[in-house]
Amino acid sequence: MMEQAKTMNADAIIAMRYDATEFAPGITEVLAYGTAVKLADADAVHPRMAEQPPLPPKGPPAAP
Repeated sequence: MMEQAKTMNADAIIAMRYDATEFAPGITEVLAYGTAVKLADADAVHPRMAEQPPLPPKGPPAAP
């Protein structure tokens, strides 16, 4: 899977799944699959993303 992703110039494989099922002694079906992705700079994809204000911090508000 990694070799195939490299041939596609992918940066990562996400949502990888693996499954093995034994049908009979000595007979096993093995499945492995995932999604190859290419990472991109958010500003290059959509310049307005740089204009977005930062997200507020998570958790309870700070005490005064």
